[in-house]
Amino acid sequence: MAQSRLTLHALIDTESSSWSHDALANFLGTSVALHILMKYPQPPLIHTNREDRLICTMSPSGQLTFKEACKMLQSHHHGIDSQVSKLLKIVWHCPGIMPRIRLFLWKLISDGVPIRGSYAARLGFLAPECSVCGQGQELVRHALFSCQFSKAYWYGSPLALRTDCIPQNLISLLCYICNALEPAQFIEFANLIWALWKNRCSYVIEGKKLDARNTYQLANFHNNLSKLSTTMQITGPLKHIWKQTESDRGEGVECYVDGSFQAPHAGGWAYILCCQGELKQYGSGCGNTDSSFSAELSAMMLAVREAMEQGLECCTFYTDCHQLQQILTGTIAIETVPWQNFHEVSSLVLNWRNYHGFHCKYLPREENLDAHFLANYARIHYVSCTGYTFPLFPL
Repeated sequence: MAQSRLTLHALIDTESSSWSHDALANFLGTSVALHILMKYPQPPLIHTNREDRLICTMSPSGQLTFKEACKMLQSHHHGIDSQVSKLLKIVWHCPGIMPRIRLFLWKLISDGVPIRGSYAARLGFLAPECSVCGQGQELVRHALFSCQFSKAYWYGSPLALRTDCIPQNLISLLCYICNALEPAQFIEFANLIWALWKNRCSYVIEGKKLDARNTYQLANFHNNLSKLSTTMQITGPLKHIWKQTESDRGEGVECYVDGSFQAPHAGGWAYILCCQGELKQYGSGCGNTDSSFSAELSAMMLAVREAMEQGLECCTFYTDCHQLQQILTGTIAIETVPWQNFHEVSSLVLNWRNYHGFHCKYLPREENLDAHFLANYARIHYVSCTGYTFPLFPL
């Protein structure tokens, strides 16, 4: 037997549970065998009928729990650059940055953004040149700031940045921008750089055209959402209208819906979901529609579907459409709706009746301006989206 495959079991006589003198001498030599026999007359065996089990030696209970794992990870302090730490804190504590954009910025600061130049350095068979301009190695600094399209994009943006006049190192560049911009401008910068990355990915992966105008519109849309999430004042009733028990999901949840219509067929719709007066989620959609009622119906269907998917049992929906509110409350029959909307209304009412905690109330449009703004924006810019304004992790 090769010594590299030697196990303790091979040195023990299984019948007597004692050392096998011959095996010790054959495998380890006489002198080593005598030393072992003098120091350990009996093999270090535990005589028990219990099954062996794995234990965590760093945990007092011997069991590895999520809490113990977090403590173990916190005890390992990995060095991090002070500039990187500062940037991560700024991004984390900035309330107006949407979660998906916040995650992108974390990856950007941590050098975790997938880019052609990084793959070329790791894999060795990709050309590292920029996919857009073909000049220079496609690293993050070049792709987002030094590329010909990126330089023109930043100079033409509302921030009017001259990226050829700021530091070459990515972290130093981001620190420079953080120090030079006000908090509101930094949120705008975050939305601009994320929109630029999205446009660039669409060009590289899907072959779509690089369009600065559409990129500015996407950034501006998220700027409006950022303002909405930080300064929004819901003017509707923010109180527990319906009595609910503590075990009910959805206590204090209200949903504001609105549709936008422009002849002949342009439609947009949106909803804003709030919990005890705090904005939690928004959504919008767009498409062809034939009336204001159809747009409002689409908004309500989108909101109800999202509430059901979230598992909400109790929610108060607000709409400025008297007819839709009366249908959902059972005041008027669904046969009164236009024939082209009958199927959608029937489906909505059928789902609505399965949720006894769903209620619908009328709210004038002038008291529901936030949802109206989103619906108009979705119609004008043909945008469909869903967003969450609460942090990814609890603070």
